[in-house]
Amino acid sequence: MPLDVARRGTLDVKDPPLKAIVAANDNYEAGYHKGNAGGLDAVDTDLAAANIKSGTTIFGKLGTLVGAAISDIAVAHYTDPYVAAYPWTPGTGFGVKYADPAAKPAAIGRDVAFCGYTDIAVAQSSDPYVSAYPWTPGTGFGVKYADPATKPAGTGNGVAFCGYTDVAVAHISGSYVSAYPWTPGTGFGVKYADPATKPAAGGYMVAFCGYSDIAVVHSSDPYVSAYPWTPGTGFGVKYADPATKPTWHAQGVAFCGYTDVAVVYNDDPYVSAYPWTPGTGFGVKYADPATKPAGTGNGVAFCGYTDVAVAHANDPYVSAYPWTPGTGFGVKYADPATKPAGGGLGVAFRR
Repeated sequence: MPLDVARRGTLDVKDPPLKAIVAANDNYEAGYHKGNAGGLDAVDTDLAAANIKSGTTIFGKLGTLVGAAISDIAVAHYTDPYVAAYPWTPGTGFGVKYADPAAKPAAIGRDVAFCGYTDIAVAQSSDPYVSAYPWTPGTGFGVKYADPATKPAGTGNGVAFCGYTDVAVAHISGSYVSAYPWTPGTGFGVKYADPATKPAAGGYMVAFCGYSDIAVVHSSDPYVSAYPWTPGTGFGVKYADPATKPTWHAQGVAFCGYTDVAVVYNDDPYVSAYPWTPGTGFGVKYADPATKPAGTGNGVAFCGYTDVAVAHANDPYVSAYPWTPGTGFGVKYADPATKPAGGGLGVAFRR
């Protein structure tokens, strides 16, 4: 049937009635509505240039926001309060320090880790050897969780979360690593069985690769031990050692997603990084950074796939670099304006 361009519709647009879309009411009956003459930003005032990243356009609105903090970073250290946390902006660096936790770690903070946006844990040199807290971005520390029923066997040197399901602590004696189920809002569950092949000596740091792998660094050759990991089950059979091992006593380890792993230790160059493949393990070592950390590397962490930071023994106590998977270290970032109060022992990003 040919289209009659002169034909008009017979729909009564007054039934249902015309109705403006307004921010105050998200509930609308079925029908036809005339919209809001002011556009989407009249409907939702959050659609504003000041809330959109500079250079980005959303629904025709060009953003002007510059330097918004999208992350947090925490450093565990020798002196009271034993942990310091800051907002972090990739490409800019450190923000103003958060308030200390009300119940501070019992002694020297030896490592720190975030559980997504919900929790933070600090490994420490005295009983209970690990302390964990709720975490709120923009606010900081909450009230400390109860200690685990089976605490680590000695000084807690390293701590890491596996998503929102598990947490592990590397420690100086016993099995050298202890792992627990984790529930945000509740805390520690019943300790997992120890790995069949334990680390060779005292555990100094631990890290998860997503939900698939876990690595522990320690004080004796091969200095790093890695295992498959299954939430709800625990440790698998140990992976082969890296072809180029760290040169001495290793102190820290971190994964960059599922693509890379870094280890820090007591000897020049203080940090070594490798490609990583779940189910296979270590690849060929990356080149060292052009500006190496100032001394003994004690902790290391990646910010997604874009940055890496090393906590170390000498001023400035923390060094941060751009990171590119498949390439490695970029040029070192400027030091923070307010540096940690003492030797850096652990570092973590919140993304």
